[in-house]
Amino acid sequence: MARLNVDFSALHAAVAKMGASEIHFSIDISSRPLEPIDIQLEEGIEVPLDEIEHDSGLLSYQGRQILLYIKDHGWNVSNVIEGHALGNKYHVADCGTLQSMRQRNRFDRYVVTNKLTGEFEISGINSVTQEIQSGVARLKVCRNCLNKPSSCINIVSISHFTA
Repeated sequence: MARLNVDFSALHAAVAKMGASEIHFSIDISSRPLEPIDIQLEEGIEVPLDEIEHDSGLLSYQGRQILLYIKDHGWNVSNVIEGHALGNKYHVADCGTLQSMRQRNRFDRYVVTNKLTGEFEISGINSVTQEIQSGVARLKVCRNCLNKPSSCINIVSISHFTA
């Protein structure tokens, strides 16, 4: 078990100025090792998309909240990696876009991750060299996901979720 020690001396001084008595407390944090699925999800994996759950409106896989994104950015990959163009959006909920992709049998293009950085591993064909290129790009969340009812999604505290 790890012990976290934090200096609250400034807080205690402020409490003393208000005439209140000093309060002592500690927080014990116990950690558990990551399971293999957690490590795989952090990197981004392809999973059978019929195993993705969305009963609550949010996307999940094996009990973990996930994001879906399209890794293949085609001929636009260089521009997206370099930040000159917007890439495909990522999805946090079972929105209209995902439902449309399911109906058009294009849902298998998505990769599953639980990474919350807003940066994703993408690939495609470099339009100049015509070779396969991959890299990391900052993607934005799908507006349709953000428009889901607030009872379904509460992501205002995550600052990178801006469309």
